[in-house]
Amino acid sequence: MSDSMSKNDIKMIVIVCFACLLAISPSAVLSSVPTDSLNHIQMVDVTFENRHGTTITGRICWPAMDGKYPAIVISGGWCGCLSQYSNQPEMLARNGYVALLIQPTNQTDAVLSMVYGLTRWTDDLYDAISYLVERSPVNDRVDTQRIGTMGHSLGGITVTREATIDPRVKVVIALSDTDLSALPDLNIPLQIQTGDFDMLVNDNFEAYPSYVAAKPPKQIITIAGATHNGFTELLDAFYPKPEWQRAVFEHYAIAWFDYWLKGDETAYGRLTMGLDGLSPIGVSAYDLGDGEHLMAGGKTFFEAKNVVTCMKMLPDTLKPISRMLSDPIIGAPDILKICPALLAGGSSLISDLVRSLPPAILKLCRY
Repeated sequence: MSDSMSKNDIKMIVIVCFACLLAISPSAVLSSVPTDSLNHIQMVDVTFENRHGTTITGRICWPAMDGKYPAIVISGGWCGCLSQYSNQPEMLARNGYVALLIQPTNQTDAVLSMVYGLTRWTDDLYDAISYLVERSPVNDRVDTQRIGTMGHSLGGITVTREATIDPRVKVVIALSDTDLSALPDLNIPLQIQTGDFDMLVNDNFEAYPSYVAAKPPKQIITIAGATHNGFTELLDAFYPKPEWQRAVFEHYAIAWFDYWLKGDETAYGRLTMGLDGLSPIGVSAYDLGDGEHLMAGGKTFFEAKNVVTCMKMLPDTLKPISRMLSDPIIGAPDILKICPALLAGGSSLISDLVRSLPPAILKLCRY
C-alpha cells in the first residue's frame, strides 16, 4: 500500500467518524448525561389577570428534564422588578423546582407599591399560585402537593400573610422581613434570612423578633456583613454586599425547601450546618420542634470586642463600591448620575450605606 493511499485512508476514516458523530441525535447525547450534571433550565415570561382584573407579569423557570417538580412562587419587594430578582427563580430551577417570580400590582411605583403591597399583594400571590398550577404553560410539571413561597422585604410580608390563608403552601422563606401580626396563625415551616447590615429592615427590629414569635419548625439565618438588596441583583457586582452573601443565602434556601418539600433527609445536615459566612454576632438558629439550636452568633453588643467585630465586616461589605469607582465604564464622575435613578426606584445604594454605617448602635437594641 502506498503512502498516498494510506493518507487517503486516514482522511476517509476521519470523515466517516465525523459523519457518525453528526448523525447521533441530541436526545441520545442528553440521555447519557446524568440529570445533576446537565444543570439545564428553561424559562418563559408570562402574564395573567388577578381577581381584580389587573394584569400581573411573571417569569417561570423550570428544569429542562421531564417530570413533575415541587413549585416555588416568589414575590419581590417594594419598587422591585423581575430583572432585580432574576437570580432567584433560575437558582431554584437549577435545583429541581418550578419557580414563578411575579411582579405584583404596581410594584415599580414608589408610592402605589407600598399601598398595594399592604393590601392586594396577598391576592396577587394567591392568584399566581392558582395560575401556575391551573393555566400556566408548565402546569403539568407542577406537583400541586408540594408548593412553597419565598419573598423579599415587602414580599416577605406578603408570603407570611398569604401562607396563613392558603393551605396549598407547605413552606415559606422570608428574606429581610415578615408580617409579625400573621405569625401566630402561621402553622408551616418558616425560614427567615437577614444580614448584619440589612438596615432597611434591620434584623434587630424585625427578623429576630419574627423568629422568636414564629412557631416551630423555624430557622433564622443571619449572614455576616449582608445587606438588604444583597439578596437581589440590584446593581449586580456594584451593590454593597459581601462576596459570600449570595452563596450562603442559596445554600440555606435550597436546604430548607429540599427538606420540607422533597423530603430529602440529607438536607437536614445542610440546613443545620454553620457556614463560615454566618454572622459571628447576629443570631443564626433553628427549632424544628425539638428545641432551639444555636448555629452562630447570639452575642451581645454591649461587649466592645463585638462592636469591633461588626465594624471589621464593613470593608468586605463595601468592596463593591470601590469596584464601582474604579470601573472604566461607570467611574467616579458618573456615580451622581446613578444615585437619582436608584432613589427614584426606591432601592437606593445611598439608603443602605447610610443605614449601615452605625450598625453597632442599632444592634444595642437587640438586648
